Amino acid sequence: MLTKNNWAFEKDTRGDLSDMIFLEWKYFSFDSEDVDGFICYVMGNPRNLMRTGRGMICYAFYHNGEYRKGCLEIPFKKISLDKDEWHFHHSSVKSHTDDRWILNGTVDDIEWNLTFKNISSGGSFSYQGDRTILGQRWVNWDVISNISKIEGDLTIEGEEIEIDCLGYIDTNYGHWQTYRNLWQWVQKSIPEHGGIAFSFFNIQNKKSRVGRKNVLFLNIGDERYVLDEITFEIEGKDDDGIPEKYTVNAFSDESQVKFDLVYSIEEYDIIKVRLFRVIPLVNLYLLRGTAEFDIISQDTGKNIHIERRASGEYPKKPVI
Repeated sequence: MLTKNNWAFEKDTRGDLSDMIFLEWKYFSFDSEDVDGFICYVMGNPRNLMRTGRGMICYAFYHNGEYRKGCLEIPFKKISLDKDEWHFHHSSVKSHTDDRWILNGTVDDIEWNLTFKNISSGGSFSYQGDRTILGQRWVNWDVISNISKIEGDLTIEGEEIEIDCLGYIDTNYGHWQTYRNLWQWVQKSIPEHGGIAFSFFNIQNKKSRVGRKNVLFLNIGDERYVLDEITFEIEGKDDDGIPEKYTVNAFSDESQVKFDLVYSIEEYDIIKVRLFRVIPLVNLYLLRGTAEFDIISQDTGKNIHIERRASGEYPKKPVI
């Protein structure tokens, strides 16, 4: 795996109390004609003084109008790590080269055998949160591939589904607790115009607007843009407190590229993300809806308008 994002393996923090708020995530998602899905491998508290380390696999596959989803906690005795391979009980993620990832796993009546091939990278950012008794909150986030090629197969309740589509890969690691530093996220990859993809992040401490971070990574063919002059608004909420729309307006002064997005949320489901902790991690709402966006080059006047189905996330603090 990319060693700069393999902190849990490389960093020996045994005896460091602050490691109790360490998390590392590796996230893979795809959007095919038959199924949208993601698989996420989570590492928490690997070497802290209290020996409370755990791992977790979270997954969700939207197929035939419903999610097959869940989070499975895995004790460290069933996890093995090295620089290019993680084994989580009956599941694994391998990256013997920097541009290819192989995922194999079985959870209940679901099995996946998928290869992710990096095509276009996104970008990286850091977020600095608040300070607590256990130390400073922080996270480094890396969009390894805004556009990746996915091939393989997925079996759900005995039905084998061939996967051949575009997808997305990211990873993050740091000292943070997700119920304190929540994020909004939406991403889409499409093959038109030589390949277009965007991933938008808003992350902040929910107790304060200080420390808010907005960033949008955009790929158009072989060109990559980082847009950080951003306004982001949530429009309306339903009875569960879930937004009806994300509105994003982003600009890069350097490249003179403008990006306008309205993400209309049409349905959602929830995953309760947990590890062996006193306080649960987060209630993660999985969003589906329509992303309507314009990419405007102010140098050339060229405008690309796209309207497509897209997936997103909206976390909420768990009810303790």
